[in-house]
Amino acid sequence: MTMSRWTLRGGLAAMALLCVHAGSQANESDSIPRYDLKPGQEFNYHGTSEFKFENGSHSTKTDYQVWVIRKNDDGSYRIVVRSSQKFSQSSSGRQTSEGPARVDMAYRDIFPDGRLAPNTSFFQVDPTVILPRLPQDAAQAKTGWDGEGVMDNARTEYTLAKDSDLDAKSWVFEGVNHSLMNKIYDSSSRSKFFFDRKRGAIRRIENINTQGYGFNGKGTGTTELVSLEQHDADWTKTFAQESDRYFAANQASKDLLMKASKDAEHAAALLSETESTLKAAREKLTLPILQEQIDQQLESQKGMASYTIEEAKNRAAVLGHAAADWETKDLEGKSHALKDYRGKVVILDFWYRGCGWCIRAMPQIMQLVDDFKDQPVAVLGMNTDQKEEDAKFVVDTMKLNYPTLKGEGVPEKYHVRGFPTLIIIDQDGNVADVHVGYSPTLRDEVSKSLKELLAKK
Repeated sequence: MTMSRWTLRGGLAAMALLCVHAGSQANESDSIPRYDLKPGQEFNYHGTSEFKFENGSHSTKTDYQVWVIRKNDDGSYRIVVRSSQKFSQSSSGRQTSEGPARVDMAYRDIFPDGRLAPNTSFFQVDPTVILPRLPQDAAQAKTGWDGEGVMDNARTEYTLAKDSDLDAKSWVFEGVNHSLMNKIYDSSSRSKFFFDRKRGAIRRIENINTQGYGFNGKGTGTTELVSLEQHDADWTKTFAQESDRYFAANQASKDLLMKASKDAEHAAALLSETESTLKAAREKLTLPILQEQIDQQLESQKGMASYTIEEAKNRAAVLGHAAADWETKDLEGKSHALKDYRGKVVILDFWYRGCGWCIRAMPQIMQLVDDFKDQPVAVLGMNTDQKEEDAKFVVDTMKLNYPTLKGEGVPEKYHVRGFPTLIIIDQDGNVADVHVGYSPTLRDEVSKSLKELLAKK
């Protein structure tokens, strides 16, 4: 009896300990993850991916560096993100091309739950790849939650992974991307995130993506947290100051490049000033990573110099001159001619389905149509796809609120080389402005031009 009693007591004690342990595990599993950010942290990620299609494949190696430089008064943290991507292509088992690494750097403010403050400097660097949105509370963790992407009106739908309880070290969840690109290019993207409970950071990401337009195939990839370092206060202060200096110089150089692309007479001088601006900033930097960033920008600028000058010449060839006449039909077979729109401000949007930046610009152009719907403004899409079905697919999918015309032969009349290009024609039939390429502020830039033209009449 005594032995049984001791055995029973021992059993109850063991059961009690077991219940407490299981309970703590359950609570930990149900706890809401938050990024454990501290000024001075440096996260280093490395990723590889391969996309296989018929007779070939694309491979990408990506490195991400994230620095936390300060905590803001609103509870968010200022981070600087640097991405370096190297792309290679193989055909029939042989590597056919390998491009130089593309390096981008930007800053943003992020909250511990992954919310991001708006910042247009980030449109070419997507921090949600390694810092996805986290659930707001326990209810969202159970039912799912959404996160917004940097561009493309993207939305990621997150859910707790079914096998999340199998990894005691991580809080595991999945994300399915929904964006314009998915619809236009018949693509899909799904990611699985492993959130390290102890570190308060994503430690691993597994990706699967597919595409049915252009390159028809499937890709897989993984990204791993390679290291998490903590810099001292002095280094962090220096990095914060020098990164601010870098971003100021970077913005100044972008402004000068934009001026150069619009001023054929002074393009060479403006490019030289751009180079001097970056070099002057570099001399004031002491941290190698920021010096290297400027060196790469200087090298990239050299490669783009001739293109920028040529773009300025093309712009000068049409700006202020009578717009070239054209006559064509829209996708429904209705005839259109430039002369039909005399007395209105006309925007010609040159695009094609395979141009991702064209697709990204369309929501802003549709907003412009709504902004000026009661004004004498006409927006006309100029499509250059060889297959009319591609143009119709985009028009229907995007629900474009402006006519799309068959633009074959028209781009040459306006010296259009890059896409998207917007040609703005004033009420008298003269080219008043030209916008080349995508910009997150395209709507505001074009709106300013339109208001100035409308105010003259």
